[in-house]
Amino acid sequence: MALSHRTRAIWVGASLALALAGCPSRGVPSYDPCQPSQTCEGDRDRCVEIVYPGPSGEGVGSMCTMQGCLSDADCPRDVRGASGVCLIFDAALSTCFEACTRAGDCALGWSCQALAPEGGGTVSVCVPEAR
Repeated sequence: MALSHRTRAIWVGASLALALAGCPSRGVPSYDPCQPSQTCEGDRDRCVEIVYPGPSGEGVGSMCTMQGCLSDADCPRDVRGASGVCLIFDAALSTCFEACTRAGDCALGWSCQALAPEGGGTVSVCVPEAR
């Protein structure tokens, strides 16, 4: 018994839907902007709200990252393959940030800023732009 063109199209569409349903979603990559309802790609990443009290106003955004890092080695790599930076501010929970050297290294709506974490020195990381 031959299948009609329409029946074959429905069969192929249903087969493709079932195949894709079995494929796990990779989630949002490390250091990319996210929404709290989204799943992050990294095993230890979660969607974290970042508040940056910058010189031109407060910037607020959320990104997939890891908290509770002890050193840069604990942080996930970014899309360029560079290691993240583990920062602690005001004795708060440590957080991994994406390292940067220029604005183009950061996601849209984020900027590359030199920050002074606890322990001294400065490090450039991507932070949300002031709104």
